[in-house]
Amino acid sequence: MNKKILQVPAGVRFFKDWKEFDLANYQFPFILNKVATGCGFTTYALENPYPTILCSPRKKLLENKYEQTPGSFYLDFQPEDNENDIIKKGQDLANYLSTTRLPKILCTYDSFKHVRRIIGDKYIGLFYVIVDEFSNIFIDSQFKGDTELEFVSYIKDLSKVCFVSATPYIEEYLDEVDIFKDLPYLELDW
Repeated sequence: MNKKILQVPAGVRFFKDWKEFDLANYQFPFILNKVATGCGFTTYALENPYPTILCSPRKKLLENKYEQTPGSFYLDFQPEDNENDIIKKGQDLANYLSTTRLPKILCTYDSFKHVRRIIGDKYIGLFYVIVDEFSNIFIDSQFKGDTELEFVSYIKDLSKVCFVSATPYIEEYLDEVDIFKDLPYLELDW
């Protein structure tokens, strides 16, 4: 584990107040242990100046953030979606991408494969992919292991991935998993 402690400046309670913080300043992919919940990292991800895909295992979080973030796009594919549903949702995302200057896409882990397919390999590398609550990849794998493995397979070759959690998995275990092994690990010191 390549661990580094990042000192949060005095007086900063939320990422929006940390003017010097910029995702682009870090070597991707990396793990960010934000240590504190409710510090506004998800909001930062949706308000930063980069095309961003926010992936979360929790639909309620995505729905709430979508409602709070004008100009964002929430895409949720369901297992029961038929081919027409998938085509329609894909067209909606394609239309959004063609009409927005700074795309902010919210999706569940299991919907990411569709988002990636629609964006295409030629353009997916332009996006910062924020994997929120990444420790749930391990936790949820006991219930939907195939989904979690599939999600990992769709992100493992991307270069601009930030794995975020306030409660990340034990570092020694992360070192045993190929996708996390040897990643820079940034831990915030509030």
